[in-house]
Amino acid sequence: MSATFSNPVLPGFQPDPSICRVGEDYFLATSSFELFPGLPIHHSRDLVNWRLIGHALERPGQIDLSRTASSQGIFAPTLRHHRGRFYLICTDVDGVGNFILHASDPAGPWSDPVRVAIDGIDPSLCFHEDRVYLTASAPDQAGILGAEIDPDTGRLLTPPELWWRGTGGKYPEGPHLYPREGWFYLLISEGGTEAGHMITVARSRQAGGPYEPGPHNPVLTHRSLDHPLQSTGHADLVQAPDGSWWMVFLATRPLGYHPMHHLGRETCLTPVDWPAGGWPRVVTPLPRLLPLPPGPAAAVQALPGINPWVFRRTPPPSLFPLCPALEKCLLPCLPVSLEDAAPCAFLARRQTSFDGRFSARVRLLSDSCGDAAGLAVVMNERHHATLLIRREHDGFLVVAGQRLGGLKIELARRRLEGGSAGLRLRILSDAYHLEWEQNGDWSELASVSPRHLSTELAGGFTGVLLGLHATGPNPATSARGEFHAIEYSTPV
Repeated sequence: MSATFSNPVLPGFQPDPSICRVGEDYFLATSSFELFPGLPIHHSRDLVNWRLIGHALERPGQIDLSRTASSQGIFAPTLRHHRGRFYLICTDVDGVGNFILHASDPAGPWSDPVRVAIDGIDPSLCFHEDRVYLTASAPDQAGILGAEIDPDTGRLLTPPELWWRGTGGKYPEGPHLYPREGWFYLLISEGGTEAGHMITVARSRQAGGPYEPGPHNPVLTHRSLDHPLQSTGHADLVQAPDGSWWMVFLATRPLGYHPMHHLGRETCLTPVDWPAGGWPRVVTPLPRLLPLPPGPAAAVQALPGINPWVFRRTPPPSLFPLCPALEKCLLPCLPVSLEDAAPCAFLARRQTSFDGRFSARVRLLSDSCGDAAGLAVVMNERHHATLLIRREHDGFLVVAGQRLGGLKIELARRRLEGGSAGLRLRILSDAYHLEWEQNGDWSELASVSPRHLSTELAGGFTGVLLGLHATGPNPATSARGEFHAIEYSTPV
């Protein structure tokens, strides 16, 4: 029996994947929206096992995300390699617009942004012979724009023109152009990034069209199907060293009835049949198990990646130097809470599995009423839950709370002996169990439904973050949360 894999290959909030291959190495970039550092870069030798090697946006001076609204900011990158240089083109939707970054090493450092003067989102680059083509989604024209570009300066060499409107689905977006055997193939997504998402293709003898839609469109969709992967779309193609073709794409894993998802849009993989002179085709619906890509079982996969911790928005200077190991972290009790659309002391990582545990030993160092530190599970400002140690006039409490839209709820509280306790989120597919420990005994304080943190309820394009949080009312405070034995574990 041949070896197989199952999707997603990059679980948790990792949408809009874009991939390129250099020799036997694959590199992949995904959207990061308001998160900092932004634009994560992953590496693989087998297309299935990935490790985080860096972020293209890791310096506050590159892009200012401090005022970025939830689910805005950095949309849909395209990662390409040409003549020893990596190019990453992307959109800051409520900031500088479209821009290009350059690097000689995909792990970084990456350049400062080079602006690209074209309207729209989801820009992509195609290197072909001595020309470079730019494609982008133009929501105001309901189609795909194309032009020639100098990718080093960002200067357009030809005026943008409408190349293709897609097959009739709403929001034609995520275009990628591939020259192959005398044709230009244009792969896009349509139908919106919700349940109607689909991948379609067209081709032309000339980059600028006219484009003929493929006879088997959509190339991939799970709309109206009972399948664990939904909202399939926003794909990119790569050719393996043996000549086979593969597609990375995003999908969601909804649960329950009515189906709702909270892990965000995740990166998936499927083989592609692309015969010479023909059209790319994918088996739809996708099998639950797929054959492993050919190639080495690379030892590089055993190497550790870099730290996966992120902030929501560019952090203030007092937080930026933080790069916590899994053993210890200190966060100041800043007068900014999870309910504020501003940088706060919340250091997090993506939830990547329906089941698991996120825990820490937390000590609140404070003499002021209202200071708090602990754990949080966050979708956005209006949908999150917290398990905090809070300073009161007469001592300390451990408090479980929830923000559900316009409701702010204290779920439970317990008196705490001193300002230290073990805190834990015991994570199941149907509940977050908020637990605390003192003197060796663990107790559940409250529980929260993942449905309250789902995209269908909370809105937006991201997924749940699990993190460490500290807050307080006094801007001049020296209070801080001290976190030890930080651990996120998931089933093997």
